[in-house]
Amino acid sequence: MDQEEIDKEQLLQYLRGEIPFEKWVQGQQMLEQEGQFTLNFDVPQPSQTQEKQDEEDEDDDEEEDEGGSDDGKTEEAGPSTDPDPSFPRLESSAGDEEENVRDITGFDAMNVEIQIMRGLRRRKCRVPPAELHKHRRRRTRVPKNLRGLMGQAHLCFARKEHDQATKMCMEIIRQAPRSVEPFQLLGMIYEDLGDMEKSMQFQLIAAHISPRDTEQWQQLADVCLERDDLEKAVYCYTKVLKFNNHHIPTLHARAGLYIRLGENKKAMESYHTIIKHLPQDEWHQGIQVARELVQRCHNLGEVNLAIEAMETLVKRFPDHISSEEVNTIAELYISSRQYQRAIQVMCDHCGVRVELGKVEPSRAEPEAVNVHIPDGLPIDLRVKLAICLIHSRHLTPVAMVTQPLFSEDPEEMGDLYLDVAEAYIEINDYEAAKPILAALVAAKNYNLPAVWLRYAECLNSLGELAESSRAYSEVLKQAPRHLDARLALAAIEQQLGRAESALQTLTLDPVEQDDDQALSKQDIQLLFRQSTLMHTQGHLQEFVEKGLNLLSKYIQKDQEDYANYSVITKGEWFSLIQKSCQSLGEMKRFGEACRLLQDTLKSNVFEKETDKPRKLKFMLVCASYLHNNFEEAFFYIREFVNKWGEKTNLMNLFSLIVTNTMGPRHHKFCLRLTIRLYPDSTALSIINGHNALQTSSYKHAIGEYVRAYYHDPSNPFLLLCVGVSLFALATQRFTVNKDSIITQGFSCLRSYQKLRGDTQESNYNIGRALQQVSIDHLAVHYYHKALSLPSIIPHDDRFDLQPQIAFNLSLIYRGSGNPEMAQELLETYCVI
Repeated sequence: MDQEEIDKEQLLQYLRGEIPFEKWVQGQQMLEQEGQFTLNFDVPQPSQTQEKQDEEDEDDDEEEDEGGSDDGKTEEAGPSTDPDPSFPRLESSAGDEEENVRDITGFDAMNVEIQIMRGLRRRKCRVPPAELHKHRRRRTRVPKNLRGLMGQAHLCFARKEHDQATKMCMEIIRQAPRSVEPFQLLGMIYEDLGDMEKSMQFQLIAAHISPRDTEQWQQLADVCLERDDLEKAVYCYTKVLKFNNHHIPTLHARAGLYIRLGENKKAMESYHTIIKHLPQDEWHQGIQVARELVQRCHNLGEVNLAIEAMETLVKRFPDHISSEEVNTIAELYISSRQYQRAIQVMCDHCGVRVELGKVEPSRAEPEAVNVHIPDGLPIDLRVKLAICLIHSRHLTPVAMVTQPLFSEDPEEMGDLYLDVAEAYIEINDYEAAKPILAALVAAKNYNLPAVWLRYAECLNSLGELAESSRAYSEVLKQAPRHLDARLALAAIEQQLGRAESALQTLTLDPVEQDDDQALSKQDIQLLFRQSTLMHTQGHLQEFVEKGLNLLSKYIQKDQEDYANYSVITKGEWFSLIQKSCQSLGEMKRFGEACRLLQDTLKSNVFEKETDKPRKLKFMLVCASYLHNNFEEAFFYIREFVNKWGEKTNLMNLFSLIVTNTMGPRHHKFCLRLTIRLYPDSTALSIINGHNALQTSSYKHAIGEYVRAYYHDPSNPFLLLCVGVSLFALATQRFTVNKDSIITQGFSCLRSYQKLRGDTQESNYNIGRALQQVSIDHLAVHYYHKALSLPSIIPHDDRFDLQPQIAFNLSLIYRGSGNPEMAQELLETYCVI
C-alpha cells in the first residue's frame, strides 16, 4: 500500500491534548510491527463508482461518473454532511437508525453514520471481505469539498493569521483525518511560531500518513540531526530505506548514527548492506567500506560478521580483489579456525595450487603432497598458507612453503617466525617449533619475555626440564611479575628435586603483609601457591603463618575484591582451610583452628555450596571438643545427630561431648531425640542410661540399659552397665530388698563374664562390684584371679589392670588387719 494506516482515535486524542505525542508514536509503531493495515474504526467499502470518483478527485477532475453498486444499482452522492466525502450517503430505514443511533456529541456523530452504513453493507455486500480489503484505497489529498477551506488556510498563513489558519486545519483534520496537507501546513505554522517541537510532531504525522514520500522523511531526518535527536533521525532514515532500501547515502548516514548511539552491530549490518548493493563501477568504495567494517568488527570481536562482509565483497567484485583483501579474509578465516576455506581463497585469487595425494587409512581426507606457488606471492600470504597447511595436518609441503621465510633474517621477519612456531605448538609438534623459537630468542629484536615464555613451554613439553628452567628464569629476569612463568618455574624446580629453590621462586617478591592492603590477583595466587608448597614440604609453621594470613583476607574481603579472590577456586580455598586446621591440630593449636572455622562460617563464603558448610561445622565440632569447649561442640553436633543419629561413630563422639557437659539441658535433648526420632536407638539408650547413672537416677539408668539390651542381647557391655547400676542401687540408704538386688547384679556380671570370657578385665569388674557392697571375701577371690591373668592386649601398659587390682586388694588387706600383705602387693605391682 502507498500509505501507512493510522489510529484515528489516538490521533484525535493527541489533537485534543489528551495524550502526549510520544504515546501516539508508540501506538503507530505497534501498528507497524503487528502488520495492521486497517483503521481502528470500520468504514463502508466504496463501490466501483466511488473508487473511480476517488481517482478523479485526486486528479482534480470536475466530472463525477456514476457506476453500478454491487447489486447493479447506482447510489447518488448528494451534498455531503458526512465526515469524509468518500463515504456515499445511504438511505436507511427508521428501524435501523433507532437500532444504531446513540446519544452522542462532537466526533461521535461521524461514528453513528458509520455504524448505519456498516449494517447496510453487511446486508448488501456480496463480495467477500478479503476481496474488499484487497481493493480498498485510501486518499491522502484533501477532499474536493474541503479544498476551498484548505486554500483559505494557506492564505491566512501567508497573512500571518496563524490562529485562524490553525482552526481551519483542525476543521479539515476533523472531517478528513487522513489528509496530509493540513498536517504539513500545521508544521509550517508552528515552525513560523518558533515551536519546533510541535512543528516536528505534525510533520511526523504527515510523514506517517504518506510514508512513500521519502523526501519528506529525509527532511525530517535532517531536522532531527540539527536538534541532535539521533534516535529519531535513525527512525526517519529507516523509513526512507523501507521504500528505497538500496539508497547508499542513507545507509551510510544511518550506519554513522548507529555508531554514535553505540549500536555497533546494527552499524556493521548497515555497512554490510552497502557492500551488497554497491554498483560495480563503485568497487573502490566497496573495498574501503569493507576495510572499515573489518576494523570495527575486529574491535568488537564480531569475526563472523567480518567474514560475511569480506565474502560478499569477493563475490560482488571478484575482478578487483587484490592480495591485501585476500590477506585480510585469510586472516579472518584463520582466526575462526576455517583453514580449508583460507587455502581455497588463496587458490581462487592468488594462483596457488595444492596437489593432493592418495587417501591414507589413518586420514579422513587426502594429504597435500605438493603446493605450487606463483612468483611474487607476498611473504605474508605464504606464511598464512603454511599456517593453514600445518593446522590441516598437511605437513609434507610446509618446509617448501616456509623456505623463503627462514632464509630471511629473523630480526626483520620475527613476527612471521613466531606465527609459524605457534602453529606447530597448537598441533603439539614441539620438535618443529623448537628450532624456530631458538632462532627467535637469539635475535636481538625478539629477545622478549613472550618469546622466551613460548620457548620455555616448548622445552617443558619436550621434557627438557633443565633447559626449560633456564628459559623460565630468563622470562622472570625480563618480567619479574609474570605469574605463569613463576608458577611454572616453581613446578619445574620441584620436579628437579630443588624444593628450596622452588620455594624461593615463589618468594622472590614478598607481598607486604599489611592488613589494610588489598591484594592483587597475582599476589593472591603467589601466596596460595607458596602456602601449598610449604605444606607439601612439611614447613608447618611457615605454612600456618602464610595460610592464616591469606585466609583472613579472603574471609574478610569486600564485594569489590571478590573478582581478585576468584582466581582461586572455591575447592582450592576449602582445601587450604582443611590443611590449615589439620596443621593447627598437629601443633595443638585447637583454639586458632576453632576461630578460623567460626570466621569462615560467619562469612558465608561457601553459602552456595551444598556440602562444604556441613564439613566445616563437623570440623568445628572436633576442634571444639579437642579444645575442651564442649558447649560449642554440643551446639554444632546437634544438627548432625538429628540427621544421622544411626551412625555409630557419630554417636560415640556425641556421647563423649554429652558426658563432658554434665548439663541437664543436654540430657533433656537426648531424651527428646529418643522419643521423637530414634525410639529404637541402642546408642541413645546407652547415652540416656549414662546420663541417669551420673545423676544417681539408678532406676532410670537400669530401665534405659535394659531397653538397649532387648535390642542387642549379645552386647556384654550392656550387661556390665545393668550390673553396675544394680550394685549402685543397692548401696543407697533407703533401698529395700538389697540382697535381691545384689543377687541380680551379680547374675548380670556373671553373664557379662561368659560373653567376655575369663579375662583380667571381667574378673576385675566383678571384684570391684563386690568390694563396693563390702563382700570382701568374694572380691579377694576375683582380684587374685585377675592378677594371675595377662592383659587383654599384651605389651601395652595402658590396658594392664594389675596396678589397680593390687591397690584395691591392699585396701581390703589393710582393712582386715593384714598390712604386711597389703605392703607386699603395693611393692610388687605399684612401684615404678
